[in-house]
Amino acid sequence: MASTNSGRMQCVVNNARVITSTQEYMANIGIRNGRFAALVDVSTDLEGETLIDAEARPVLPGIVDPHVHYTAKPTASFQDLVLSETRAGAAGGVTTQGIFMHYRDDPIRPWVAANAEVINTRSMVDAAFHVLFTTTPIDIESLATWAAHGVPSWKLSIGYKGPQAAGRSPINDGDVWEVMAAASKFAYPAMVMVHAENPDIMLKGRELVERTGRQDMQSWNDTRPNFVEEECMRMCLFLAKVTGCRLYIVHITIGEGVDLIENARREGINVVAETCPQYLTHNSEEPVPLLRDIPTLANVNPPLRDKRSNERLWEGVRKGIIDTIGSDHAPSTLAEKGRDMWKAPMGLGNLSGMILPVMLSEGVNKGRVSLQDVVRVCCENPAKALGLHPKKGAISIGADGDLVIVDLDQEVEVTHKNLHSRCDWNIWEGWKFRGWPTHTILRGELVYQEGRFLAEPGVGKFIPRTASK
Repeated sequence: MASTNSGRMQCVVNNARVITSTQEYMANIGIRNGRFAALVDVSTDLEGETLIDAEARPVLPGIVDPHVHYTAKPTASFQDLVLSETRAGAAGGVTTQGIFMHYRDDPIRPWVAANAEVINTRSMVDAAFHVLFTTTPIDIESLATWAAHGVPSWKLSIGYKGPQAAGRSPINDGDVWEVMAAASKFAYPAMVMVHAENPDIMLKGRELVERTGRQDMQSWNDTRPNFVEEECMRMCLFLAKVTGCRLYIVHITIGEGVDLIENARREGINVVAETCPQYLTHNSEEPVPLLRDIPTLANVNPPLRDKRSNERLWEGVRKGIIDTIGSDHAPSTLAEKGRDMWKAPMGLGNLSGMILPVMLSEGVNKGRVSLQDVVRVCCENPAKALGLHPKKGAISIGADGDLVIVDLDQEVEVTHKNLHSRCDWNIWEGWKFRGWPTHTILRGELVYQEGRFLAEPGVGKFIPRTASK
């Protein structure tokens, strides 16, 4: 137990079953000026402006979602998306998001400032930015400018070629090597993030399948089988070893990927491995009715895999091989998805606020993972990956006062109607979950409580991150 000087707190959470990545204990928690100021025995009273009784329920650090998109062919503005989708995240216990920002040719400093201002005035969660490159040319010299303005993480979407490259030059292996070599000169937390799918095999697969005229869910999967992802992962891991680059592999979907990551670490490769909640619960062998009936909703890169991969990824989480859970949130509506598999925007919809419910219901309550595992992959490790720990992802004196209270016994039938996203569908529609977040606290502000938003837009702030060369 620890405490700073006594005095009235901004927010007090009493009778908290505090969960960290290594332990759990009972405590009263005090937050002052946005930061944890007291962790005391439950017999010690704390005075506060906001008083919450956790009733011995688990209290976790706020969820850090490192992988969010707000630009997957939406018809809404970025400003409106930030408002609606950070609400959806906050309702699911998320307090920090890493947002992938599509960049083309704008001057970097005003571009970052303008988008940061949207976060500072519209967001319900804190946010960091990643730069997303889907095509070339990539200005290697610009990496230093990005890092200087708080954005030291650069994603290469390798799998986009042909129709999905929108007429621009796709990223090739040479580009990956060049960016990794340049990024390796920057200090932590600088990193190259990769979408790992071999674009040439994928494009050939698309040509072969698309000409058949198929529009079923499996048609998309058949364009990019497991080995398409595995081959690209191997290439990226090899180049990370050659260059010494810090590598982050987003949305690993294949069971084979767990073995690749484990073997890479034995070779000393500095790699962070991410999977997503949808790849833990959904597969193409037993598609849920919604995806079977409207196949365009299953258009996602990489696609949903097999049941074996579901369980192997859970095992990877449990064993600490998979480091982080990111959502790959992409909130296109039913109308935007349309009915043409080959033209539909990618993404599985509203996902950020579903990370914690999935981990509680399908993970903890079904014996696949522990609460400590959840904190490790959903709070601590994502914060470390982004360079935000221990400010984020930890319950410790001086850290940001971000918390989520959960009820492991609360039963909720999932419907898109109560998930607060603009996305009018959800891949868990009709599922009965046991385990749900009840309160979300951001830097001592009670943002969400049992179906109600209690903070105003703009409570969330942009978080610049530094990485020197």
